[in-house]
Amino acid sequence: MGSEAQPFEAETLVTRGIPIALGALFLLLAAIVVGASRLIERDHALLLERFAGERARQVQQIAELSRLDLDGMAVVLRLAGDVTRPRDGGLVAPAALDALLVASPQLRLVRVFDAAGRTQVSAAHPAFSAGAQQSAVDGELRLAAARSLSRGGELELSAPLAVGDRSMRVYALSVAGADGRPSGAVAALVDSERLLARLGVLAADPALRVLFLGPRGRPTPSSDPLLAAVALEPARAPSPELARLLERLKAGEQGTGWLPATQAVALGLGEAEALAAFSPVRTDGLGTWSLVVVTSTSVLSAAEGSLKRRLGGAAAAAVLVLLAFGGLMVALARKSALAHERGVHAARLAQLHQRTERTLDNIPAAVLTLSRRGQVTAANRVLRERMTGQLPCTLAEALPNSPSAVVTRLSALVEQAAHSQVVQSLHGERLALFGSEGQYSVHAVPLGEPFHEAHALLVIEDVSEVHALESQLLRAEKLATIGVLAAGLAHEIGTPLGIVRARGEYVLGKLGRDHPQAHGLEVIVDQIDRVSRTIRRMLDFSRVTPAAVRPTAPAQVGAWLGEVLRYEAQRRKVELRIALAETLPRVSADPDQLQQLLLNLVMNACDACDAGGHVTLSASRDTATSGWPCVRFEVLDDGCGIQPEHRQGVFDPFFTTKKRGQGTGLGLTVAAQIVRNHGGEIELTSEVGEGTRVSVYWPLAGPTPLEPRDEQPS
Repeated sequence: MGSEAQPFEAETLVTRGIPIALGALFLLLAAIVVGASRLIERDHALLLERFAGERARQVQQIAELSRLDLDGMAVVLRLAGDVTRPRDGGLVAPAALDALLVASPQLRLVRVFDAAGRTQVSAAHPAFSAGAQQSAVDGELRLAAARSLSRGGELELSAPLAVGDRSMRVYALSVAGADGRPSGAVAALVDSERLLARLGVLAADPALRVLFLGPRGRPTPSSDPLLAAVALEPARAPSPELARLLERLKAGEQGTGWLPATQAVALGLGEAEALAAFSPVRTDGLGTWSLVVVTSTSVLSAAEGSLKRRLGGAAAAAVLVLLAFGGLMVALARKSALAHERGVHAARLAQLHQRTERTLDNIPAAVLTLSRRGQVTAANRVLRERMTGQLPCTLAEALPNSPSAVVTRLSALVEQAAHSQVVQSLHGERLALFGSEGQYSVHAVPLGEPFHEAHALLVIEDVSEVHALESQLLRAEKLATIGVLAAGLAHEIGTPLGIVRARGEYVLGKLGRDHPQAHGLEVIVDQIDRVSRTIRRMLDFSRVTPAAVRPTAPAQVGAWLGEVLRYEAQRRKVELRIALAETLPRVSADPDQLQQLLLNLVMNACDACDAGGHVTLSASRDTATSGWPCVRFEVLDDGCGIQPEHRQGVFDPFFTTKKRGQGTGLGLTVAAQIVRNHGGEIELTSEVGEGTRVSVYWPLAGPTPLEPRDEQPS
């Protein structure tokens, strides 16, 4: 039994060993097949990833260079528009454009057109001559300017022009007038080898297809015709991959996308899968442009073929034996990779969503999202802090302190943007939002059909401070102009007037007061004195005396004003009441300038009243809008009031609503300047037919009220 047991055990071992060996061989072959498949896929994926990364970096670099070129070209065109802007009834001499051409080596020809397309100014580089192509250059300049005027300030590019031995393009940009509308356009002929050079090289490469879109999605002349047609009409896209790529492009994304071989054949890139690398070109003031470069992967075929030949021999037997098992493993591997990729994409999407919310929350403007039904579905932190209700809500609930007329206007703006699929804006409008009236810029941005819960964005930006700064700059420019004008008047007019007056008095003295012509000479002398007083006022205005501040009692200034203005008020038949109490704290002021300020304000109030009117000068302790303690002086009248369209300019130099010869328009300007020199604030409110109130917030002389001293203002 022992000898028979050994063969049985050996047979058992062999029987058992065969399946084990076969299993080991099966596993070995499976490992070889799986390893070969994984290696092929990994190398293929690495090649594609490296290829996509290189193309993406190349497109990003070209997009950045294009952005710099576009921003630089826009700066040059705006500068050309500024130096040729009409001033004093005429255009600046073309010498300014000549200097600009010399300073910008890429410029060859600059031409300025008016709103009707007529040439206003033209200048060419000294070394440039279009020769036989002059008519073609003129046509492209005029056509580009017309397109820029019709498209509201968008930078326009022409197709390349062959001028001599150089390749050139025409750039055009409209110039906004004082009312914000295009008042003309500037067109320039630019050397393409100096500007957008890398973009031109890409467009000229037969192995690449380039799509360069303007800020409104219009293709530039450098774009591939088929891609340009699809960009204009996405519904005509020959493949869903290309349609999705254009959607990502319009959403401002950057990255890469793959196009099938059929799409590559349609683009003339051969029978191979194509890679599309795209990037936004975010310019400064010209909107967001977009760049797409489509490249065939046929250059990778040789490398992939070599890899397959090296691995084909080793994997052939394994593929034949374990085809089904290998297919299953590949399928499982692909599912695992797909699940992993989905997880990565989900994490990236969540991170992107969180980053977007943080970005919107840190934007100083109010941003809210509206659904197709007009419901506010999302809002950034600026708006959430001012809301009282919960989202979602209506636009009126999101802006609870705004009048219904303002809410209706904003809703109409959103509907107009959604209907036209074009951003609609209100620039610097005076609106009552968030409980107070201010100047706001409002932009309604349509988001397109795919976003049902986010149909449009409404961006509300408070530009009150910007407009206030602009007004201050404009007023400073006027002050500088007045200074120059006053100095010239004093020298050129004051001296001759003095001579004429002296001669007039001399002749009057010779003739005597009883002479028939004596009255006429007296009129001459009086009118010369009037002109001289006006010149002195302008000189006093342009040479503001530094304030020699000291503690000053308002009651004493009021007593002086009462004595000065008593007879003037009686002559005008206006009841004047001055209520400056002795208990008022002292203010930090130059007494002479404080007297001049209050005198100007009271005289203006008297001028606004008819016979029987009332003017009141009062003062009380208060707190300024900036939070510091002060004495508030108020001049109140029940006169005719100020028209709404005139209230913004009442403090501007030479602005007056009085009849000709009755005022110089410097009274309120001098008053405002005195207040600013003392660190105070001045406000004016008026209603037509009810009167005007001027409030002056004047800083105190110290942290505690001071008892009035017995001193007379100078």
